[in-house]
Amino acid sequence: MSGMSIIVKTATRLITPLILVLAANVIMHGHFTPGGGFQGGALLGAAFILYVVAMGYEECVAKTPVKHVLRFQAFGLSLIALTSLTGICFGFFMQNQAKPEWGLPLSFFPEKWFGVEALSAGSIPLLALGESINVGMGFLAAFLFFTALREIAPSRDDEKR
Repeated sequence: MSGMSIIVKTATRLITPLILVLAANVIMHGHFTPGGGFQGGALLGAAFILYVVAMGYEECVAKTPVKHVLRFQAFGLSLIALTSLTGICFGFFMQNQAKPEWGLPLSFFPEKWFGVEALSAGSIPLLALGESINVGMGFLAAFLFFTALREIAPSRDDEKR
């Protein structure tokens, strides 16, 4: 896969940041609206896959090796595990309230600061962020794996061309 035309590459450079902003919006508002970690991660992965398809597999892998994708996926999984273990140990796992009557505040900011309720969602945004990183990098790693297989062993259709 060597990349596409200059028009497709330019359009990809323009639209990829917009897809990433949409992914961030879906991730961070997942506890209020439909969406969240998986849907935002799918958008995240789709943005990177679009970039790889438009720019070319060789160029993208030369700039960012697959081991970095797997490290980001491990970071997302670690964030999920750390948030879950912290929540279980301190007893505020996935509470969606600013301060429960029995103990620790679940957010650094009160619910009414800045008029933003997203700051008082407890551990849910951290779980959604970890899940989205894990899902997005998992989709990208699977795509890169199957693309590498195609580069190593082309199909019979490719040999006929």
